[in-house]
Amino acid sequence: MIYDTIIIGAGPAGFTAAIYAARREMKTLIISKDTGGQLILASSIENYPGFKKIDSFELTSKMEDHVKDLGVEIKISEVQTIKKDGDNFVLYTNNEEFTARTIIIAMGLSPRRLAIKGEDEFSGKGVSYCSNCDGPLFRNKVVAVIGGGNSALDAAEVLSKIASKVYLVHRSEEFKAFEALVNKVKSVENIEMVLNSDIKEIFGSTKVEKIKVLKNDEEREIDVDGVFIEVGRIAHTD
Repeated sequence: MIYDTIIIGAGPAGFTAAIYAARREMKTLIISKDTGGQLILASSIENYPGFKKIDSFELTSKMEDHVKDLGVEIKISEVQTIKKDGDNFVLYTNNEEFTARTIIIAMGLSPRRLAIKGEDEFSGKGVSYCSNCDGPLFRNKVVAVIGGGNSALDAAEVLSKIASKVYLVHRSEEFKAFEALVNKVKSVENIEMVLNSDIKEIFGSTKVEKIKVLKNDEEREIDVDGVFIEVGRIAHTD
């Protein structure tokens, strides 16, 4: 089968592209390793038109149902290689290949990494980039959230309901988040602000045990069970 278009990515952008393609009666396939994209990194969505507040997974499900109702196919897989074959493109996953006349790349963003000692070593062993995904693993434990934007403060607020203590580590005194969210987080009793501080290292034996932060040339070690890194996103094109 030759598809009119194959869309790589199943976030809001990929689903939107699929809707427009399907409405033009184009045979459309979405290939993505998961669905929802950045949506699933938020606990709830409060800024999407038509919904005052909706669970991120519910909104993802509605988008998925929408495109399927239009005849769009969804393949949960990951594209490894793309090759040109005459006027068409051939996309290779781990065990299948698909042919299309056109490709739309809507791969979204990936978490920005800190590039500090211990980050890679303890990834999946206490270091996480998704509070909604991994938060429940830290019930009644102590965690640190790194960052000062909306995603960091949202993560801190979500984790405060699960963990016994949340350290919010930010390199500045001021946050780059919505004022309402900042005020909300500041009012939570089990969130401690660690401001004007840079995280320098993540320690542990087989899992995360502590972090080292630097403030005004003074080092401080904080005992934590988990580290949630929320310092922005970069284009996911690799």
